Amino acid sequence: MNKANCDGQSIYAQEKIESIVMNEIYSYLDKLQKVDLTKEIEKMKSKSVDENIFKLKQLQKTNEENYKELTVLNKEVPKSLMGKSNFKPELLNSLIEEKEKEIQDISNQISELENKTKDQKTKVKDFQEMQKTLLNWREVFENASIEKKRMMLSVIIDSIIIFKNKIKVNIKLDVLKFLGMQNQRNGESEYAENTTLKIIETLYAMIA
Repeated sequence: MNKANCDGQSIYAQEKIESIVMNEIYSYLDKLQKVDLTKEIEKMKSKSVDENIFKLKQLQKTNEENYKELTVLNKEVPKSLMGKSNFKPELLNSLIEEKEKEIQDISNQISELENKTKDQKTKVKDFQEMQKTLLNWREVFENASIEKKRMMLSVIIDSIIIFKNKIKVNIKLDVLKFLGMQNQRNGESEYAENTTLKIIETLYAMIA
């Protein structure tokens, strides 16, 4: 757990504190099960994977045309050397070099985009697996080792404040607030969504 602050002189038994904290955690995990990653998965797939696949096809098509043009230029070399071409050797050599550079640049873009698309497909699969895990967070937590439980608690809990007459557990994000804001389009909604997804990803990484 991150920290515990005291406000008052009351002394609580360790078991009492743990009981209150765990009740809050189980309540949080139960709410976490309501988080639906379906929209996030579809958004990631359509805006990232599908978009990159489209770009890849465009780049590949462009390079196909470049290779055809390069072939034509190379066929002109013998004619140019014999003075039977409209291209002078110097100009033809320059055009070939430019075309080869263009092909190499696009090939590098294709390679980079292929790796990016592969990573994004992996992330989509991870989110799909996370969606399955969300259905039994309480069970996952209960079956985790003491060390993993402590790690999960550090991700969920912001602070624990002990007052004279109560113990307050501050959670890093109100999941219900996130759920209620999913369809809104504002900075607060984006912050809530990104924070929730980060918490889910971190928790999943601990038990995957």
